[in-house]
Amino acid sequence: MTKIKTSELTGKALDWAVAVALGHEVKVRGWQDITDTLDPVEDAEMIAFHRERKTVRVSARQLPGSGMWPNPKYSTDWAQGGPIIEREEIGFFQKKDEGYCQAAKPGAEFVRRGPTPLIAAMRCFVASKLGDEVDVPEELL
Repeated sequence: MTKIKTSELTGKALDWAVAVALGHEVKVRGWQDITDTLDPVEDAEMIAFHRERKTVRVSARQLPGSGMWPNPKYSTDWAQGGPIIEREEIGFFQKKDEGYCQAAKPGAEFVRRGPTPLIAAMRCFVASKLGDEVDVPEELL
C-alpha cells in the first residue's frame, strides 16, 4: 500500500477509494491472477494481452453474499457517481477557462478540485469519508 493524497487520486485508484469509502468489500486483481484462470494454450493471446498491459482489475461487493461488481467507474460514469453526489449533496463550481472543477460538501469542509466534475466530486467524497490521505494498493498507481 502507498499513501496518496485524496486530491491526487485518479483512475482506478480513485474508483477503488470510492468503493472503500462506500464500505464495499473491494478486491484488486493483477494480470497474474487474471491469467491464472485461463488455459495456457487456448487463451495464449489473452494471456499475452494482459501480461503486456499489466492489467489490473478492481471489483467491489456492495452486500455480503452478493456478486462482485467488476471495474466500478464512479469517477467517469455519471450513472455510478451521480447517486453519490446527490445523496452526499456535493455541489460544483466550474472554471472552464482554468481547466478545473471544484466540488464541495455542505459547509465547505471538504473541497476538492479535478479536471472533471465527477473526479472533483469523488475526491471530495473520499476525503469526507477517509481523510486527506488514503493507503492505496500499489498496483493501482
